[in-house]
Amino acid sequence: MSQPTLTYRLQQIEKEYDIKLLYRGRRGVEFTEQGEFLVKYADKMLTQLRDMEEALWNLGDNVRGTLRLSVARAIALYQLPKILRLFSQQHPQVDFNINTGLI
Repeated sequence: MSQPTLTYRLQQIEKEYDIKLLYRGRRGVEFTEQGEFLVKYADKMLTQLRDMEEALWNLGDNVRGTLRLSVARAIALYQLPKILRLFSQQHPQVDFNINTGLI
């Protein structure tokens, strides 16, 4: 999404709900209390949507969705690729999200 599109959409939300989402100042942009609430609420809604989608997909015989793993870096580098390759062969519609705790 481009910056002008995002700005326009935020302004539309502010107008629709008659609230201020952001403080715009010399030091940049910060969320207002309403903005923080909206971000947290939207995050919960997106998580619920993802959970619902994955539950619907997995009611049948096919396994779909995203496998989320948090593992040590050494395991992610040396052991996990072989395991995930085998898993992926059995479940090709599953995506992976691997977190090692390192940026």
